[in-house]
Amino acid sequence: MTIGCGKHSLLIVLALVLTWASVLVLALFPTQVQAAEELDRYIAYRLWGYGNNNITNGSHQSSILLEADREEDIYQLADIFGEPFDTPYEQTLARSLFDKTFDENSDDWKTNLRLEGGNANLYQVSLLTGGIIADGPFSMMAAINEQSSDGFNDNIFLDDNAIAKLTNSAQRFRLNYNSENFLSTLQYSNLTHKQGDNTLSLSDLPERITFSDLAGFENVDEEDYKLNMEWHLDEAWTIKSETHSATEKLKVTQDIDRTFLSLEAFLYSSNVDTLKQNIRLEYLNEDGEVFAFDLHYKDEQNKDAAITTGLLLAPVINVPVTLSIFSDQKVEQWEASLSKDWKFSSHSYFSAEINYLNYSLNRKELVVGSANGLVDTGGVRRVTRVNENFDEFLPEFFYNYELDSGNSLYIEWAQSYQPGGVSLNLVSGRRRPYDEEIESRFEIGFYNLTGIENVNFTMNYFYSDFKNKQVPIFGSRDNFFDVGIINANSASSYGLALDFEFNKNEKFIINSNILWQKTKYKSFENAFTNLEGNNFIDTPELQATLALTWKITSNFVLSLEEIIQGSRFSDAPNNPEDELKARYISNIKLGYEQQSWAVYLWGANITDEQFLTYKSTLSDVAVAGIAASYGLTLEVQF
Repeated sequence: MTIGCGKHSLLIVLALVLTWASVLVLALFPTQVQAAEELDRYIAYRLWGYGNNNITNGSHQSSILLEADREEDIYQLADIFGEPFDTPYEQTLARSLFDKTFDENSDDWKTNLRLEGGNANLYQVSLLTGGIIADGPFSMMAAINEQSSDGFNDNIFLDDNAIAKLTNSAQRFRLNYNSENFLSTLQYSNLTHKQGDNTLSLSDLPERITFSDLAGFENVDEEDYKLNMEWHLDEAWTIKSETHSATEKLKVTQDIDRTFLSLEAFLYSSNVDTLKQNIRLEYLNEDGEVFAFDLHYKDEQNKDAAITTGLLLAPVINVPVTLSIFSDQKVEQWEASLSKDWKFSSHSYFSAEINYLNYSLNRKELVVGSANGLVDTGGVRRVTRVNENFDEFLPEFFYNYELDSGNSLYIEWAQSYQPGGVSLNLVSGRRRPYDEEIESRFEIGFYNLTGIENVNFTMNYFYSDFKNKQVPIFGSRDNFFDVGIINANSASSYGLALDFEFNKNEKFIINSNILWQKTKYKSFENAFTNLEGNNFIDTPELQATLALTWKITSNFVLSLEEIIQGSRFSDAPNNPEDELKARYISNIKLGYEQQSWAVYLWGANITDEQFLTYKSTLSDVAVAGIAASYGLTLEVQF
């Protein structure tokens, strides 16, 4: 790992000192303070749109991110607007718009307009509006976003002059009806994303229009009896390819006394037809202990769906690639789980869960296409039938102990899996199967750990052991066209995560989080390559963020952020020439806020740190990180 010193060393030392000093203080002064909401902390950490959102190959993710994942609607809005939730007003508005109605104490109608401009021809116009219609049961929300820039986001390029023109367009409309026992939602959305024609463009999304309708019925006739029924229809049209897909959901829940029953059916129809059925039975005894049974069934049929294996290499070598076409593919999967909670005392509880998974795949595979004579042009290269079966019992145990100060210690051990599959050589058509991956994970930590007023601290240690760890391979020097996945016999990952927050009456806030982890492929028995001792792909040993928000006066607000990411490898062989060096990103924002409007001056990567997010000398492809950028943002609320 390469972590340099110099202009950034002071911030690094400050982050470490604040974090570890808090540990000592917490141990000496064990008093309780209410922790900030997880979602608010998540939004604060994501202030600049990148930072604590790094993929770590299953080795670790912050609990803050996991909490935020459950806020599906908030996530959808963030996808449309980029990352708009950097003011308290927008956070509140976004939440209320996705409720069935507004809070009784809030205004009936709210609107937020954002205008933004900056260097690299950046402009953005965002409008978010919604509210209750005519004091009735109807409410609506509308969101519009238009954005354009010259290479403002990460861009894949083959030479220094290939900088993309990025354009994003999004519109969403939602109408809610909510009476005493009935609710219905109609939603329309249209999302487009495009890169310029003069650059390698792998992330273009076709124009897509969706309609949604949600109807529900709630009946509460008796004190201990409750029945809910929801029907949900989603329809999507992809304009350029003229494809259409539809999703139907039916969910019925019944709650009698302390017994809860949920039945759910899900049908997705397109080129892939999917049927899902879920059943959950839950019983809560007088001591608050939960006994639950879950059963999930999935039946998926895929007819004549082309899989563009090796698409990443196609523009690089400027030739068509071999395609693997799955015809009449069928996947059937059963999942069942049994869980039970035990309360040992008012301070501690233990939960155990056993999961059973049964997975089967049956398909006819056609390998067709050409690569300028390297493969038979236009003809069927090979026809094979694939049958795969997998079944496994996966346990999970969780223990929580609440300390006298109100803080908690938890211990968790669980197993999870990724199904196996088949990799394909683009030239020879040779199939290389890979096995399912099983992860055994142990974690111990403290959460809501507070010691002094205005301070919150969380830490956890984790260790994961992998059987048949799946390792993506993007070609080799001996065989450029070998692309796919191979298995490491065993692999491991362990590390420590620390989250620190100091909040002085919302006027002075310091957030710091540090993730340190070690990863290693431990053993291989593979004729293709031997990666024993190498690090996981795209997994830095150290990641850290230090964010400071200072409300200088009642109107002026200053925000500073430093993001640190250690060196990492972008490919499994860990070639030294493909090592991505450590990077340090500095961001700043100065705002003037009034009750109904605000203006912000901001700068991202203000030191103009030059870095790559991906590099492969084998394929001569690199991905550039964000360059120094700055701009002005105006927000109006009415």
